[in-house]
Amino acid sequence: MASSPVYINIAFEDILSEAVINRLLSQLWPEAVVYKKFHGRGSGYLKARLQAFMKSSKFIPFFVLIDSDNEGCAKRLLDNLVKRTPPSNFIFRIAVHEIESWVLADFENLKKALNVKSGRCPSNTDSIMQPKEYILDLARKSGSNSIRKSLLPIRVGGATQGPGYNSVMVQFVSERWDIGKASFLSESLNRAIGCLKAAREKRL
Repeated sequence: MASSPVYINIAFEDILSEAVINRLLSQLWPEAVVYKKFHGRGSGYLKARLQAFMKSSKFIPFFVLIDSDNEGCAKRLLDNLVKRTPPSNFIFRIAVHEIESWVLADFENLKKALNVKSGRCPSNTDSIMQPKEYILDLARKSGSNSIRKSLLPIRVGGATQGPGYNSVMVQFVSERWDIGKASFLSESLNRAIGCLKAAREKRL
């Protein structure tokens, strides 16, 4: 017999983070149905609303995901932002240093998706200060002209990414990203997976 749906609110910085949340929920909490979305367009809005999100989580679960943005220790940042024990329905996780570190952690599948033959697998993607740049460097080695045009900036000094960066990365996360493999190379992702599993167990 199928479990009843569990409605959940989600808050995130950008569409790649949204895709990551959706993938995590589909894999780890299949009963979860997204009720409301809060798109922060950066972390400032989300940090300012954390207390309101925590209060709302008393009525409906909340999953908030932000980047640490090189602000030091993720645990210290989390403690500074969430100053008291949060409600059990409030899941707040931090990707170190950017959400791309979680995506990059499924390194072999990402290489295949970008049509890259060479490239050394990092041992810990959380230690990469600019994981998006790491991905763009991989794209420069791509055997696909379409991938290079989509992901790479058109000119130096212009946009930091190509016009199709988000669509390519979102498609990869939605269709090919293996969270089990990725969890071995990103401790912050592994902790997020543990939190989601624990939250689901409380509901079962």
